[in-house]
Amino acid sequence: MTAFSKRTVLSITTLVILALTACSPSSKNQILVGAALPLTGPVAYYGQSPQKGMAIALDEINASGGINGKRLDVVYADTFGTAKGAVNAFQKLADVDKPPIIIGAGASIETLAIGKLANDNKIVLLSPVSSAAEISDLGPFVFRTVPSDAFQANMLAKWVLESGYRRVAVMFLNSSWSTSLKDHFTADYIAMGGKILDTESAEVDDTDFRTQLLRTVRSSPPAIVAFLYAKEGGRCLKQARELGITLPFFGGDPWTIEDFRKIAGPAAEGVRFTTPAQYDGTEAQAFRKKYVDRYGDSPDVYAAHGYDALKLTAEVMRKGAMTGPEIEMAFRQLRGFNGATGNTTFDDHGDVISKPFVRMTIKNGQVVPFAN
Repeated sequence: MTAFSKRTVLSITTLVILALTACSPSSKNQILVGAALPLTGPVAYYGQSPQKGMAIALDEINASGGINGKRLDVVYADTFGTAKGAVNAFQKLADVDKPPIIIGAGASIETLAIGKLANDNKIVLLSPVSSAAEISDLGPFVFRTVPSDAFQANMLAKWVLESGYRRVAVMFLNSSWSTSLKDHFTADYIAMGGKILDTESAEVDDTDFRTQLLRTVRSSPPAIVAFLYAKEGGRCLKQARELGITLPFFGGDPWTIEDFRKIAGPAAEGVRFTTPAQYDGTEAQAFRKKYVDRYGDSPDVYAAHGYDALKLTAEVMRKGAMTGPEIEMAFRQLRGFNGATGNTTFDDHGDVISKPFVRMTIKNGQVVPFAN
């Protein structure tokens, strides 16, 4: 290789390094936040919905000066709704983009898979969706804006009993969220004097629930409690009514999603379910208007939680919390942050303790509060 070619190679190499440096997370005018969410796959809704809320938050943050004059950017990694996908997404963000905080994950199985990684890397993990009770024990760097399913299970058990159903059958999916909610509901329901007549399981993305439904009704339950995602829940309700099963159904928070009502159709009418309360204060109304203007429909609770996750991240960053440990400490000291989902206050386990679950039903095809 000639001296001229060596100098040429060195110059090209220098330019490449400079270009990469200008685009790196250490750019003087840019601050990066990571997001590990299921953007494709069977539970993509739980990533796409928060992402829409985060997009509105990001525009607001940068329009008001960013983070003390620096632009805030979000880099996304698709978790595909699986534990392996979540690990790969986290490692990519941690190794390449090096953000101090990652907003994610979506499905509880994903957050459970990467909680230890967050603690090992001292990167804060803030989930706008995952509600499995076991997440409370993942360690100091794991937080979530949605309440734990331990609260949801207890409320649902009380509701079923108050409705006069002291015996029920249970259906659930083999997923972290569904199994956790089923286990906590079962324990609370039995402790309160209820009896489980039958328990049937299915897989995420199953399309046929007829076998489980027929086995369930053999135990003659007065009601069925089904911990199913939106698509699976919609299919199950539709098939139940086609089989002539008219028993009342109780479910969990995924049944707020429009896919549930679209798939179930008229079969969804009258079902009862619990969901995190949707705040209706000034901040929520302002967010809702921006969401409708941008996307043409109303936001669900997960879009609002995605919005708040990024807004409260910007809040503590503007006050000087820029590293993972600094953000972790700032979150623990956070009081009085009011956003689209109401007030956010975390306990020692990183669980939000300021947001309740509420009782909902489907009436005339719409999600409305349940009235006794």
